[in-house]
Amino acid sequence: MALPNVTIVVNRSGLGLVDYTDDGIMGLIVSGSAVANKLELSKAYAIYGLTDAEALGIEEAGVNATAHKQIKEFYDEAGNGVKIWILVSDKTLMSLNATGTTNNLKTLIEAAKGEISVVGICRGKTQSEVVVDGLNEDVWSTMAAVQILAEEYRGLIMPFSAVIDGIGFSGDASSTLDLTTKTQHRCSVILASTGTDKVASASVGQFLGREASIPVQRKPSRIKDGSLTNEKAYLTDGASIDGRVGALNTLHDRGYIVFRTLVGKSGFFYSGDPSATAATDDLNTIARNRVMDKVLKIAYNTYAEELDDDVPVTESGTLQPAVCGYLQEKIDKQVKGNMVDEISKFSSYVNPNQNILSGAPVEIQLSIVPKGYLNPIKVTIGFSNPYSS
Repeated sequence: MALPNVTIVVNRSGLGLVDYTDDGIMGLIVSGSAVANKLELSKAYAIYGLTDAEALGIEEAGVNATAHKQIKEFYDEAGNGVKIWILVSDKTLMSLNATGTTNNLKTLIEAAKGEISVVGICRGKTQSEVVVDGLNEDVWSTMAAVQILAEEYRGLIMPFSAVIDGIGFSGDASSTLDLTTKTQHRCSVILASTGTDKVASASVGQFLGREASIPVQRKPSRIKDGSLTNEKAYLTDGASIDGRVGALNTLHDRGYIVFRTLVGKSGFFYSGDPSATAATDDLNTIARNRVMDKVLKIAYNTYAEELDDDVPVTESGTLQPAVCGYLQEKIDKQVKGNMVDEISKFSSYVNPNQNILSGAPVEIQLSIVPKGYLNPIKVTIGFSNPYSS
């Protein structure tokens, strides 16, 4: 018989936190070809490293070289062992992956059961050469299709943001469409590329890799997270960003994702994570979309088990205060427990003066105070004379 002692058991379920879909999973639709007995087109695969992709026949050289490059750059940023959903497509246009009866974007989102937070869509095997508003016309068709689909899946509690390959950049920043005039907050367009070939894709995989490595509220352009892994930086016109500060500023102001440099710091960084909507839109960045999406999923998982539960009412047929307090406490605990350091403040409110007996929906108001961003920073510098002060 052992000596008497004090035994301590740690309870890890006291908070009663709900399980919700991981918010750091990315998805990628990329051009390529089938590989016999290995890789099927338009089929979603979950992989955890570049070797998994290579085992599917996605090799550095050959018909799937583009897919290999995107996946390699993802893992260069995210690190090995990180999960990503991939789908190889033979569609000739990016927009065809988000429309039609054989919708690859639907296939990917549904295979992942809604756990994809951000999906990247890369250029097709062949493209129209028509340039509209500074980019290949397929970019705009893709944005329109993706926004419609994203709204549909938000209603199904499978929300996602999309980063679209900004192919066919003419090289003239002033000719590009101002994305801040659009209303497609689920879409972002990236012109940052690690390749010099004019018909090469933007480095969508690399951007997804940075997104996978950070919490939902964080911008991929955060300088403290360090520079990106690429040693050279281009735009999708195939030209280096060197000496193009004016163009980069214009593209940034118009809502595109590009590479940037900082004086005194080595390497390259992202300019930001804007979505294609007005600056006055609360969801004008991918980070803000990801925060909102996480709260949406938590709220759904929290209240799903409450459906059709019977509750007592007051003499006037309204919700009892105790029921309101219960519903508020339940969501407060879940959001605050699952989003530590990802938001500034959270509150909920259930108005007791609701006619629950009428069959109308019980309305619950959730208020999120997000994190702010030190962007831009203005520093005023001047001399002072201690004698005169």
